[in-house]
Amino acid sequence: MSYTSWLHFLKFRSWSLDREPRWLADSVIQTVASLPSLSEFTINYSYRSEQYTSLHYLKNLTKLTVRSRCDNFREKIVPGIAQAIANSPDLKVLDVDSGQWGNEGVTTLHDLFSDVESPLKLQHLGLARIGVGLDASILRHLQSLTSLEWMSTAFMKDDNYANSTEEVWHTLGTEGIKLSRLETNLMSDGLLQYLSSYQGLRDLRLQRVSGKDDNDSDRLANIFFQEVLPRHANSLEIFHINAAFEGDWVSLPTLP
Repeated sequence: MSYTSWLHFLKFRSWSLDREPRWLADSVIQTVASLPSLSEFTINYSYRSEQYTSLHYLKNLTKLTVRSRCDNFREKIVPGIAQAIANSPDLKVLDVDSGQWGNEGVTTLHDLFSDVESPLKLQHLGLARIGVGLDASILRHLQSLTSLEWMSTAFMKDDNYANSTEEVWHTLGTEGIKLSRLETNLMSDGLLQYLSSYQGLRDLRLQRVSGKDDNDSDRLANIFFQEVLPRHANSLEIFHINAAFEGDWVSLPTLP
């Protein structure tokens, strides 16, 4: 089988972008995007990346992963992501890590879905350093969601498109979105209330859990172990806790 024939059947492409010239990066994206069997695409931008590839050429994906450590993510990279999502009506898995810190120029879910017309049926959503706001325009894409990875949320000054974490957990509960897999480092009363609202978690991973202070952290831990975890004990297959500090999170109690 020739090289070009092999490419014809390629379904997945992963690429780490460092210092490649812009013309080469764009050429590769266009070539890969033209492959009829391509369904999954992953790209990693290093902090040294100065060029921004033409992600808008991507289409008909079921899985898209973008991780970045470079500047100007919202300005230079997000428009291409938004178009790639719009070009992929059967997208099931979306993972985006903007690599941005602070509250200036933060990317939001509304930015990512800005070009999408018909509702998606996302099953997994992974977000890191992304402003999350759940209104009707976003929730329509999350009705099939069963897996969420939400790490290190971001907020924008005077921005209506980024809710507090408490608002997001509350909205997931009121919308009846019942996750079977959750990974997050955003521990709060809102998360515990959401997890208490249903049963059926299969995979729960809590990263760097803590509270506002030691006492608050212990309070949250006691609520979790005594009231939340028992609701999912019959379904839970994977359970991982990475505590930020010593305390009740690392002294596992006997479940009631």
